[in-house]
Amino acid sequence: PPRARPAWYLRVDALPETAVHTVDRAAVAELAATAGPSAEVPAEAAPDPTTTAVMALFAKLLKRTDVTEDTNFFASGGHSLLAAQLVQSIQKQTGVRLKLSAAFSHPTPAALAELITERGSTR
Repeated sequence: PPRARPAWYLRVDALPETAVHTVDRAAVAELAATAGPSAEVPAEAAPDPTTTAVMALFAKLLKRTDVTEDTNFFASGGHSLLAAQLVQSIQKQTGVRLKLSAAFSHPTPAALAELITERGSTR
């Protein structure tokens, strides 16, 4: 996912070494601290309310606490019966009717939230 990618890279010819030829982690940390980007990297924006609501539904149905906007419903333990419950819960919360296939074609909270927004407003 995008948030797992580094915000910046530092190219060096060689990593600093200790006297016994292992990587000098303290020197690497100091190098990174002094050579980092001059401007602060902006914090990632919080998910919109629709995405947050879908994330809560994922967490409830999957019985997980580690749901993010990029969590794949099916890779996280979801199946067709839970997907049917998900679509039904989305309709109850938002008033937007989705086909069951939407859960398969849009398996993340972010993708489902985008679809919900396209189809109609949330309550």
